[in-house]
Amino acid sequence: MIKLCVFLLVLASATFCDVDVNTMDGKVVVGYQGWFNHDSDGFGVGWRHWSRDENRIGADTLNFDLWPDTSEYDPQAMRDTSMRYQNGQVARLYSSGHPSIVDKHFEWMKNYNLDSAFLQRFLGEVQDPRFFRLRNTVTKNMMASAATHGRTFAIMYDISGVNANDLLPLLQKDWSYLTNELGVTRSPRYQKHDNKHVVVIWGLAFSDRHDTPSQAIEIANYFKSQNCFIVVGGPYFWRTQERDAKPGYVEALLAFDGISPWSIGRYNSRPSFEATFDRQAVEDQRLTLSHNKWYAPVLYPGSSWKNSHPESKINDTPRNGGDFFRAQADRMLSKLQRKNTFLYIAMFDEVDESTAIFKAASTKEDTPVGTNCLHLSYDGKQLPSDYYLKLAGNLTAMW
Repeated sequence: MIKLCVFLLVLASATFCDVDVNTMDGKVVVGYQGWFNHDSDGFGVGWRHWSRDENRIGADTLNFDLWPDTSEYDPQAMRDTSMRYQNGQVARLYSSGHPSIVDKHFEWMKNYNLDSAFLQRFLGEVQDPRFFRLRNTVTKNMMASAATHGRTFAIMYDISGVNANDLLPLLQKDWSYLTNELGVTRSPRYQKHDNKHVVVIWGLAFSDRHDTPSQAIEIANYFKSQNCFIVVGGPYFWRTQERDAKPGYVEALLAFDGISPWSIGRYNSRPSFEATFDRQAVEDQRLTLSHNKWYAPVLYPGSSWKNSHPESKINDTPRNGGDFFRAQADRMLSKLQRKNTFLYIAMFDEVDESTAIFKAASTKEDTPVGTNCLHLSYDGKQLPSDYYLKLAGNLTAMW
């Protein structure tokens, strides 16, 4: 509690300077999905990610568990749903394709002292012209908002669902488009390190996928040839080559400039996190530092995906009033070296699996009637809608 109070004092007295775009030193970054749509936003994908039925949305079709706080959004970005709050007000949801949404999120990042957003770009999805246009629109909006609010951004490819043999050619084609046509690396707010543009490839080396170490090395070498600082998002047990990790991959992952092991679902409580952290993360960092590589541990506030996976348990990884997030932050602050290390928070706006740290419903009254949705006070401690933005900003100030 004393540490948290100190954090809040640090944040309250902060002056909002532009984030240093030239180094990953001292950075705390957030993953940014930007994948929500409604049926009148012009992208032709309906209620994508909000609803399991893209043609309609109601309490019976919800695809997400954590209800967002929409009170600050531009009405032009919003669309009525069939749901209502207890006071009779119509519940509305936003489209990520509207520039005001990304801008509001970057305004929050500035106000709460967050450094950078890694924009998820789904390599398989952008092969569809509709999603190609949507993702490019969100990217352009992010470029503008990062400049407006003095934050930084980078591209983080999610390669889930792509045939392993197609990975390299599709990455080459898309990165060429992003740099030559969209001009992402010409943005003065694109994050760099050692005068190279930061790029993350998420999804290699997992035990349930078919990519090979040689394919991973080819991907690393390609992005290095493009003057990129290339980070791989891989399995939590990559070093010990067990459970979620494919064996024989350690050398290939060390071919990248940095490694970010995916921790979501690998522990689901403070005790299970503390039981694995020293054995996994501390030893991971010891290995990466010995090879002069970077390390990027992932922390998250909690999770739940009952509405999209009905067989699952709601609130399967409880936030416990922020205790779960604070436990991860405290251990990273006390146990990890700062050298060649940045922290990655999953995620900024991911309400599908309830890992979002942005402003969310504070109490049950802030969720529509008849919905099976979480709010930030679900675990019994009443919290304001911006509570996790404050925690993330505090972590940034201390890191």
